[in-house]
Amino acid sequence: ECFMPERTVSKSILLLLVLLSIVSFSDAFSAMPYSPEGVVTAQLKAFQQLDLSTAFHCGSLSNQEITGPSWREFSELISTRSTFKPLLQHRQAHILMTVSHDDWGICCLVRVISKNKQCREYWWELTKETPNAQWMVDSILPTFQDFHDLDVDYIITDDHDDDDDDDHDDHHDMYFDIDFF
Repeated sequence: ECFMPERTVSKSILLLLVLLSIVSFSDAFSAMPYSPEGVVTAQLKAFQQLDLSTAFHCGSLSNQEITGPSWREFSELISTRSTFKPLLQHRQAHILMTVSHDDWGICCLVRVISKNKQCREYWWELTKETPNAQWMVDSILPTFQDFHDLDVDYIITDDHDDDDDDDHDDHHDMYFDIDFF
């Protein structure tokens, strides 16, 4: 006959319950989709470690079509464009703010300190991909202070005269044909 003191049995049961709850919590957590900030953080980490395959796969299918179609083309694109070079092997990155757009997705403003100690800011645009409703990156855009690095082909302006009276309700829209990639 095996004899275990009552206190040892209680501790064993408690340990077993804790282990089971940890396993079930980790399974539940891994099944949950990443938050938008989690996806941005994962992509930033991949850029920092030059894991461009992972960085590519953080992108939405439409983003992958534009920047790929494979991670090798994506890698060449990212490493040859001065706009995005500061992301590669950066020293630090911080999500400064997250803005929710109920109709289509979320934007995250990110400040990156490059390996050359340059400070750059980018907007990450994310939407949920079906079928698993996972947040994915649709685009990474530099902030206006970094637009000097972009190739701007031309500017199109549209003048809108909302009415014929002279009450200064007229507005102008400006569009840039920008080559991000």
